[in-house]
Amino acid sequence: MRKKILAALLFCLLLGVGFNEGCYWAVEIGGAAQILAPEEVGKRDAIVVLGALVYPSGEPSPMLRDRLDRAAELYFSGVSDKILLTGDSEKESYDEIAGMRAYLLGTGVPPEALFEDPLGLDTYDSVYRSAAVYCLERPVYVTQDYHLRRTLYIAEALGIDAVGVAAEQKSYPGDFKRWVRENLSRIKAVIECAVKPQPKNLGEKRPLSSPEAEKS
Repeated sequence: MRKKILAALLFCLLLGVGFNEGCYWAVEIGGAAQILAPEEVGKRDAIVVLGALVYPSGEPSPMLRDRLDRAAELYFSGVSDKILLTGDSEKESYDEIAGMRAYLLGTGVPPEALFEDPLGLDTYDSVYRSAAVYCLERPVYVTQDYHLRRTLYIAEALGIDAVGVAAEQKSYPGDFKRWVRENLSRIKAVIECAVKPQPKNLGEKRPLSSPEAEKS
């Protein structure tokens, strides 16, 4: 009996490891094809910047600053005249969007180019909402390479004609913890893309070209 139990536990362990590896590589490979160099992008509906940590002072973390710098580069090169900032600004005590907006204004991006999605609470929600709420058909997503692969994997599963440009790759504080979390997030992404749930508080459509899409 003990051997049977150990064999069953080993089988479950191997099954779990195999599922984890399958999810990781499905995202890794599936999202890679649409990652482009900045000069390869061409015209797009909007530049979508995925949010990340903002300090209590409102200053973006180094990782987020690199994303914003890349977005500004794409804006000034003519990829799009619209930048959608998507992140977690659901609570008054924490506001990623305000920090992102202030930083981009400091680079010279005009306020009329900036649009806000304060309910991009995770990557799936940000991608889903960019199409379902803001009606983007051909966005370019900006984030770090490892995260961009998951972003584009989700976009493809949702039928969005998206490409991505990676922020400059650097080593950031907490990289190991981030790598562990990314493994779990890829499992979550595969499941979400199979089920395709709506984000909470989806709301009405607010195309970026309409008055309802309030500029920041």
